[in-house]
Amino acid sequence: MFLMFSIFVNGQTSVYHPFPDSNAVWNFEIFLPFGCDFFGQSNVNYSIIITSDTIINSQSYHKLIIPLLSSSSYCVGSTGYQGAIRQDNLNKKVFYIPQSENQEQLLYDFNMQVGDTVKGLLEICNGSQKDIVQSIDSILIGNDYRKKWNFVCSNDYGYYIIEGLGSTYGLIKCLPGCLTDQNSISLTCFQQNGKSLYPDTTTNCQIITSINNTDKILNEITLYPNPATDKITITQNGNLAEESIISIFNMAGQQIISEHFNGQNLIQMDVSNLAKGIYFVKIQTNAGVESKKLVIQ
Repeated sequence: MFLMFSIFVNGQTSVYHPFPDSNAVWNFEIFLPFGCDFFGQSNVNYSIIITSDTIINSQSYHKLIIPLLSSSSYCVGSTGYQGAIRQDNLNKKVFYIPQSENQEQLLYDFNMQVGDTVKGLLEICNGSQKDIVQSIDSILIGNDYRKKWNFVCSNDYGYYIIEGLGSTYGLIKCLPGCLTDQNSISLTCFQQNGKSLYPDTTTNCQIITSINNTDKILNEITLYPNPATDKITITQNGNLAEESIISIFNMAGQQIISEHFNGQNLIQMDVSNLAKGIYFVKIQTNAGVESKKLVIQ
């Protein structure tokens, strides 16, 4: 009992997990419901990685790089250097200097309490209402539980902040708050020191460094329609899988559905009982493991 109490206090972890300073990869997917020019939906995938260190204003920072966008999209952003971060582990804060500036601003405050307003880079997004911490709970990252901050305005986009990992809405992007019709950005996976930690330890989480690499990771499995309302179809390119395990997780990492299939390269699943929102679909086949984002309307 004492050990359990030392690990959890009111559903929260008691050990602080610092932000990565090297060997970390965040993979994101941006869902553009109407495309850049409002002519049709599109998705853009990219990695953010920590590379070399740099000195700015006599302080040491870690560079953030986007190697590649999976498709060209002027409304998403650019590749290359994205700015630099430093962390203050004593005060549980992370600071950020954008790519074209030399003055730092607050990126993450891992001391936030329920009722606190988000401050710093995350707080302003097209003049939207500032978001407020609604609740704090825990999420399993690798083998450890970490604090997870949930927000009042996050229902439509499903974003949250994880201790030592950051925002699931783009890492260094402002939160959409209570605005509507914004791009949906989701963290598809995170790895550190070569080990996948999010959404689980088995997800294939490679750095997206080429179009071919992106196609191989993301397009061997096709999931449609997406967004969906009642049924989804999953197809596998190439040979029939000896066995497939399809699992659906909510944004809190809880498994909602898990089904086994044998010798099929076209699978249909009933998702009519799922509430509206964003989910992860984990597909395990004899060829490997892939994760897809699923939007239920």
